[in-house]
Amino acid sequence: MHHQSELLDFLKKFKGKKVSLYADIETFTCNKEEGIEHPSKYHSFTYSLAIAYFNNDDFPKVAVFNNFYDFFEKVKQRKIRKSLSFDFIFHNGEKFDNHFFIEEMQSYYNLPVYTEYNKNANNTANKDTRKKGTIETEEKKYGLVLESRIKS
Repeated sequence: MHHQSELLDFLKKFKGKKVSLYADIETFTCNKEEGIEHPSKYHSFTYSLAIAYFNNDDFPKVAVFNNFYDFFEKVKQRKIRKSLSFDFIFHNGEKFDNHFFIEEMQSYYNLPVYTEYNKNANNTANKDTRKKGTIETEEKKYGLVLESRIKS
């Protein structure tokens, strides 16, 4: 599909520890009217995931996947090194995209989700947060989502 192999080649050759990927999703919502009476019938699904990245160019390259599951399965198939971290920057992330990402990671991969510690927040806001340095090797092996809730 649209430039997927170029992105996967880029990730395969990437030398750093963390790569920044700019993501935007499109969703399909069904049963809006029926969902008013029966909320469990209201559903939204990801049907398109666009990932932009910079490969030593001024203009980003874009690859399109069906959803996050599709992207990560292709990353696994290409045997991209497991030590590479993905820093997803979401377009309109506060509204929908990050929520769909987290839902897919939990439902497809059963990954735990933690809120990242924010040194500028008060103790109440940091009550159940995690610092990067406290993540155990075993947790890294199986994966986790460390969510930053800083609004810009």
